[in-house]
Amino acid sequence: MFKKLKEAFKSFTQSILSFFKGEEKEEKPTPQTTSVQTVTEQVTEVSQQETTQVETTAPRVEIKVEVKAPEKEAVEKPAISTQVQQPVPEVEEKKPGIFARIAQRVTEAIAYTKLSEDKVTKLCEDLFVKLVECDVAVEVSELITENVKQELLSLKIPRFGADKEKIIREAIKRALLKTIEDVPDVDFVELVKKIHEERSPVVLLFLGPNGYGKTTTIAKIGYLLQKLGYSVVFAAADTFRAGAIEQLEEHGKRLGIRVIKHRYGADPAAVIHDAIAHAESKGIDFVLIDTAGRMHTDVNLMDELRKIYRVAEPDLSIFVADALLGNEALEVAKTYSKYVNIDGLIITKVDAYPKGGSILTFLVVLKKPIYFLGVGQRYEDLIPFRKEWFISQLLE
Repeated sequence: MFKKLKEAFKSFTQSILSFFKGEEKEEKPTPQTTSVQTVTEQVTEVSQQETTQVETTAPRVEIKVEVKAPEKEAVEKPAISTQVQQPVPEVEEKKPGIFARIAQRVTEAIAYTKLSEDKVTKLCEDLFVKLVECDVAVEVSELITENVKQELLSLKIPRFGADKEKIIREAIKRALLKTIEDVPDVDFVELVKKIHEERSPVVLLFLGPNGYGKTTTIAKIGYLLQKLGYSVVFAAADTFRAGAIEQLEEHGKRLGIRVIKHRYGADPAAVIHDAIAHAESKGIDFVLIDTAGRMHTDVNLMDELRKIYRVAEPDLSIFVADALLGNEALEVAKTYSKYVNIDGLIITKVDAYPKGGSILTFLVVLKKPIYFLGVGQRYEDLIPFRKEWFISQLLE
């Protein structure tokens, strides 16, 4: 999975490593020369700082002259007294001496190295192009490369005995996780268990255009819920697409799940109402609703979807996105979210999608959790999604 995106980050990492290994084509000073120059600069800087901080610390002598007023009985010469006031010693924080500071700077200059801003900027420009080629939206690619740049510029890489590649990968990983830090990780199984503890039946509404794998995904979730010990009923609310009801019924036969249906052309809201009523009367735990794949450009159909949402009052509204469509699927999801609430996503056909970039775009732009990745046609072919797992996969 994510082959192209993995290659982009691998190439970027190797380009950074080449800076330290001296493999880049442009000529640069030898490491020894660089170290000597750096050390000399550090010593000079410390010496200059120390010189500017030298102050005269000798005690100051203050002479005070006091003139006494003459008494009425006799006129005497004014008495002059002198008092030496010793300065009050100031308590200063103990600072390392000049030689200790020089030693610290020299040690740091020899032990560590940093990437230059010019070099990092050039590498990040190359990374930006590769991200866009992998279906990462332009604005998302800009955000990622800026975060990566800041992480790399803050790095201090040990010159000796360190796994430089690991350090660089960890920096890139931190940058990517920062990019999606405001997107929650949600454990779908724990979430539906919690909802079921509060009320039953739990209603799950599945959204998305035709061809995104919505019906197959419903069957996979039904299979998962059965494995957890729950009872399930399907609602065939796609009364528009030819063969949609039969497709859901076939899955129902294989899984032993009843399908509540009406004739083609019937009101989808009526199907949903009947399915929920059936679940309530039979004590069924979950109602999974299949909806027609409305094109996001058809305002009338989207208004009908809003009506369906209002009748269903779903506990979770799940958008099923086709990874193969890349950023086109993102635009569809954004339009859907204007008409109905989207709680989370399931991304399908990930096993046939080598680019991987649209997943990053979904997370950054929609800021909704991804519950699962669909990676095949079997009912078991759902991978629970976690942000850290996903980023680790990209940096393998």
